[in-house]
Amino acid sequence: MKRCALVFFHVVFPLLAGGLVYLCWRSQSLLMFDWAHSIGQSAIIENLRSCTSSYRWIVPDWFLYSGPDGAWVWSMTSCYTLIWKRIGCRESAFWISLSLILGLGGELGQLTPLVPGTFDFIDIAVMTICAVFPYCLHAKSAQ
Repeated sequence: MKRCALVFFHVVFPLLAGGLVYLCWRSQSLLMFDWAHSIGQSAIIENLRSCTSSYRWIVPDWFLYSGPDGAWVWSMTSCYTLIWKRIGCRESAFWISLSLILGLGGELGQLTPLVPGTFDFIDIAVMTICAVFPYCLHAKSAQ
């Protein structure tokens, strides 16, 4: 697969898909909706939510709540794996594992009052899978 297509499907698309899940079906009490309002995008988001509300029943809860986290972990792992073509080198290990470290750190931080949110084992499982799978996929293609 050409590098441009790899970047689109493994870096850009997961971020867009995860963002759309938030915009379409997550609670409007989330901070991103305040940001959208502050830049004048509330009407567009309301229209999007109205058009997609009847499809909410199709989306499983685990995907609704854990999928966007997995999507950004997939995206970041893919990005750094594609940047560091030499998968096995010591310098790449930190960067390639950074998304999983940040994701799991944030999730584990939710066990404390310091990080807002609700700790969930499903989030941990989804983020782990979404870090390991693209790493293995890109590592195989780099050989």
